[in-house]
Amino acid sequence: MVAGAPGLPRNRNVRPGEGADLPNPLEASVGKARKKPRAQLVTSRPGPGERPRRTLARHAAPLERGRARTYIGPMDHSLETRPGLPDALRVLLRDYPREGWEQDPSFHGLVSFWLGMHLHFRDALGLMRGDAEALLDRRLDPASWAPRLARTGGGFVQHLHGHHGIEDDHYFPLLSARDARLARGFDILDADHHALDGHLDAFVRDANAALSALKDEDALRTGAGRLHEGLLRLDRFLDRHLTDEEELIVPVILRDGEAGLR
Repeated sequence: MVAGAPGLPRNRNVRPGEGADLPNPLEASVGKARKKPRAQLVTSRPGPGERPRRTLARHAAPLERGRARTYIGPMDHSLETRPGLPDALRVLLRDYPREGWEQDPSFHGLVSFWLGMHLHFRDALGLMRGDAEALLDRRLDPASWAPRLARTGGGFVQHLHGHHGIEDDHYFPLLSARDARLARGFDILDADHHALDGHLDAFVRDANAALSALKDEDALRTGAGRLHEGLLRLDRFLDRHLTDEEELIVPVILRDGEAGLR
């Protein structure tokens, strides 16, 4: 393995209050990644004493009175198969369409920060996918590729888990309580987080397998090819989740403001 190129870190569920102090709940998801002491291959499962992700249902605040939960029908809302959120959960998007978000007075602040985090995750995936393609095309040498993957991939996993944990524990319960019609949408987003855990597990395994094969060209190319295929899947599923999350959450904040969310 290339000296100084660590394996990816454990796919750990980061929680508010764990690790270094951070300025506010959402910004905890962009804290600096811890330095890795040495190259290593690690699993992505929670270790002893680590808390599993808690579901929204256990933390949801009482729903706002006067608004009934919306029935959205018997559909498959799994991350891997749905084409988007049902129309019943996009009711506020009609009043707050995406193309008008940046012009809204409430855009700058929490909304713009949230969307910026989502852009960061998309960019990181695009960078890793492009690097894998460059390695397979022999436009990027393994010695340069390995530390780039370890650095970008490690930060991506840690920050995405931090972001999801803060949403599950803090933002989703508060936002769900603002409009009962959207409660089922937050259940779907929470289920997405669990589904994405499995895809991140696979990413960590594939990345570390490729990083461990640097001295064997055939094994490296096989591993890099598998990693690239997994990145394409992860990119598709994460984009589905982020897009649906944005279209559910942003209209609520634009309508009601961000007071009480920080």
